[in-house]
Amino acid sequence: MPVPDVAGRVSVSWLQVFNSGSPYGAVGYVDTRPYVTNPGYVNPPSTVDYYFTARDAFRMASLHQSDVSLNYAKRLGIKKSEVFFRGTVLNVFSRDELTNFAGGALPGSGQTGCGTSGCINTTVQTNANASSLARFNPFTDTPVEG
Repeated sequence: MPVPDVAGRVSVSWLQVFNSGSPYGAVGYVDTRPYVTNPGYVNPPSTVDYYFTARDAFRMASLHQSDVSLNYAKRLGIKKSEVFFRGTVLNVFSRDELTNFAGGALPGSGQTGCGTSGCINTTVQTNANASSLARFNPFTDTPVEG
């Protein structure tokens, strides 16, 4: 913004963020050791991922978010000193959608856990994590709910 030099420097910025929504599917852990001959592993994996739906059967909602910031700086003239102020308003229109289903973080994103929007759990309970459930052969059987 144009202001006289004596008043300092002022800048306003607007950031528009778009998150297309993450795809996800229902996945559970299955113990395949009873159904597969060990090909030579010293310690074969006790469980493997089994997708009960297509890997991208579902998708989180998309999210548009608007942020605005105001920066002000003024040189003091004392050994090249400067006063600086930055004010930021995040999510100006209060948009809120669930965009992170599994927690965790993208490397370098600075975000951890489920962010501010919570999480959903896509894990399906199987005999591998709930022994009261019946086993099934993932190579020949169709899993049955309940």
